Amino acid sequence: MKKTRDFNFPFLLFIALLFVLVACEKDSDEDLEREECEATAWSEAKHYDVMPKVRVLVDTINGFCLKDAKLIGYDGVISKYYCKNNISGTFHYTPSQFYPEFIEEEYWTGGFLIAEAYGFNFQNDLDYLDYHITFEAVFDDFNIFHASFDGEVMYNDIYTSIDELKQFFYVDINSTYWIQK
Repeated sequence: MKKTRDFNFPFLLFIALLFVLVACEKDSDEDLEREECEATAWSEAKHYDVMPKVRVLVDTINGFCLKDAKLIGYDGVISKYYCKNNISGTFHYTPSQFYPEFIEEEYWTGGFLIAEAYGFNFQNDLDYLDYHITFEAVFDDFNIFHASFDGEVMYNDIYTSIDELKQFFYVDINSTYWIQK
């Protein structure tokens, strides 16, 4: 009579051992992350009501001067991450627009505030904001260009205006990312 094996015991043992090792490694990574969070935690949370402040660094796009645009529309999203990886809140900016002709040159290059201020609590050196803002520039001859700008904002990248009424982070606009529609 021929003997057959219904299963391969060494193979199953190997798979079970591998599963245990992977599970332990995941727990170990989570423990390291938790320790890092605890080590960089603040004794007291700090609240920021922040909004983007746009600085136009280079305003010529494909022969068009951004300052000559009839209007520039924008929309976007901002999310808060606690301790590097854990999302703790997201807000969508209300689509809106601004008119470059009414922005004085010193504000055009030095910065002007857009969008709403949203409140976030920072409790840790590793907390940050992640933003994505899309702009669309419309010119008199109906040429339209759009660009998206993304960035991360740490607590030390948040500034307070001289009058201490506004808290903001910079969104630097340059000519590199604009695409004609």
